[in-house]
Parts: sequence; structure tokens; C-alpha cells
Amino acid sequence: MGILSQVAKRIKAYHGSPHDFDKFSSENIGTGEGAQAYGHGLYFAEREGTAQSYRDALTPRDFDYEEHLMEQYKAAESMQDYNRMDMLERAMQHDTPADFRDIASDVDYDDDYRQLANDMADEMEGFVNPRGNPVNFGRMYEVDISASADELLDYDVPLKDQPEKIQNAFKDIWRDGLADDPILKEIYKTADDVDFNTMGLFDQSQGSQAYKEFSNKLGGEAALSKLLNDKGIKGIKYADAQTRFSPKGRTNNYVIFDDKTVEIARKYGVSMPVAGAILAGTMTPEQAQAFVPQAKDGLLKDTGDVLLETMAGVNRGVMDALNFVTTDQVNAVSQLMGSDKRVPTLYDVPLIEEATSGNFMDKGALRQAVRQGSEFLSPI
Repeated sequence: MGILSQVAKRIKAYHGSPHDFDKFSSENIGTGEGAQAYGHGLYFAEREGTAQSYRDALTPRDFDYEEHLMEQYKAAESMQDYNRMDMLERAMQHDTPADFRDIASDVDYDDDYRQLANDMADEMEGFVNPRGNPVNFGRMYEVDISASADELLDYDVPLKDQPEKIQNAFKDIWRDGLADDPILKEIYKTADDVDFNTMGLFDQSQGSQAYKEFSNKLGGEAALSKLLNDKGIKGIKYADAQTRFSPKGRTNNYVIFDDKTVEIARKYGVSMPVAGAILAGTMTPEQAQAFVPQAKDGLLKDTGDVLLETMAGVNRGVMDALNFVTTDQVNAVSQLMGSDKRVPTLYDVPLIEEATSGNFMDKGALRQAVRQGSEFLSPI
């Protein structure tokens, strides 16, 4: 587990957007969902499905396109063309041309189905509404976030239980702010007079409360995010809706303060080398649009990712077994008694969470097989 923690210094995450771009920019903060409910920054999801749901929710619907799909589905149904019906159902559920291109390049499917997927992508990209506009399908991005567990404020954990680096950043920011706040300066004559425990900031405040309290006193959330970033705190993490109340561990969403921390690893439907070729002028957008990735080479192509995924699975098997005989039993009894309180599990420890999350391999049947198989390899 220690080896994996050292290797996994970059966080893989996903972002769904109605916009097509080749680089994230802090200048665009607030132009997406707009709520910025968990802090000021760029938002990403550990779960690919979470990012897809944001893409679908934020991308404007094209009702002419949706009506076209329904008409095509009825025609396929009348001809009992079940494969085409399946493709059209996928399209009506917000699958994009990039999703169909992925199917077309996946050797796990037979040649006829792959060709049908490729034709479906061509058809979707060729559709224009009566106003002459193509469909905006939105975009999905896979990113690498240059951050480690002790550089992300945990929204759901008391500040006193967060890494020392995060606690010290808040203390430094508070002391720095005394010089500009006449009221605080009167209460605390010197920075050494500040008693954070007496103020309740460390005894009671969750990461979320501390972020909001400091934001209110020190110039707003944008200002605080910048101050934290200057202190080496690169963002915020919080449990997503799917796992917020799960006793089996959690997956996170991320709020990243600085765009320099984020690198696009893959833009769905267009590989980053192709995107770079477009920017360099050696490939036209039309040529890139026609580009279809070659079939995958199988397990050996990404041996490193498979090894890391296997190690994460072994770690999960150990943690699941330990949790089962300890905290899971306590939480189960507490739930039966009608209490909503829960004892923290091993998955709530940042380093353990990092060492068990996995997601090094691309989503699919192969990753699922490796994940499930490796969990049974644990020594417990």
C-alpha cells in the first residue's frame, strides 16, 4: 500500500461540459454549473458517470434531434432491426458520437456491430436541425490532477483531523489576516494570542465550515481559494452523491483552485496527439473528425496501469475484510437502532482512500475483471 501511495501522486478524474476546448482555464470558473456550491475552483469527478451526468445536464437539448431519433427508432422497430434499435436507444440516453467511435474501435464487439456503431456516429455528426445547426453533444474529458491527499481540503472531515499541512495553511492565513482586520486585531493583540481551539475552528468545524467561515472573513471564496493555493493547498475534495452515506468507502468530486494543476489526458473522441496536431496545423479538424483509433492491443499494452489497478484491488480486499470485522458491525448495529451516526471506517483515512481507489485502467469489462479478481488476492 505504501508503494502505491508513492506512485499515485496524480489523481485521475473526469469533467463533463457543453464546451469544446483543449485546456482548462481558471478564467472560466463559474461558466459551467454556476453554483460553485463546494468552493471556488474548477470541478472534476472521480466517477466517470458523475461527469457524464453534468455534461448531459448542462448541454442544451436539441428537440429536433431528439424527435429525429424517435422517428428512426420507430422505423427500426417496425423492421425488427434490433441492433439499430439498441444504437438508437443509446443515442436517446445521451450517448455521443465519441461513445459510438469507442464501440467501433473495441474488438470485444463483432465486426458488424462495430461497423453499425461507426455508421451511427457518422449519422449523428451529419445531422443538422432546420436552422442548419449541428447538434452540440457536449464533451467529456479525462484529466490528470497534480495533487496528493495532503494537498486537498476534505470538505467532510473536521479541520482538526485533516493533514498538518492543511491545518497550518489555515492558521497562517488567519494570522496574516489579522493585520487587515481592525476588530480581530483588537481582540488578538499579536498572532501568538490566536487560540484556534477556543475559537472552535479546530474542535468543531468541518472542512466545509472552516472554508465558509474563512471566506466570509477574508474576502470571499475566490480570495480564500487563492490564499490556500499560495500555501500549497491545491483544492477541495468532497464525497459525491453516490457514496456520501455509503459505509463501503466513497468516491470524490474535486474543486481545483489553479488550472496549472490540471492536464487533459484524453478528450473523448479525439486523442490528445490528434488535438496537438490540429493546434500545430499538421492536421485539419476534418481529418481529425474522420480519425478512428486503432483496435486496442489488449492487456499487455497497459501493463503498468493493470499492475496499479491490481494493487488497488488487493488493498480494497484487505480494507473490506478489516472493516467487516470492526467498524461495519458497529455501524450496522447503530443503523438498526435508528441512529444516523456512523463510526469512521478505514476508507475515511486519506492515504488508504488514495491507495484503494484505483481507476488506473480505462472503464470497461477488462478493468472490471481486474478490479474484482484482484480483490480476492488479498492475504486476509
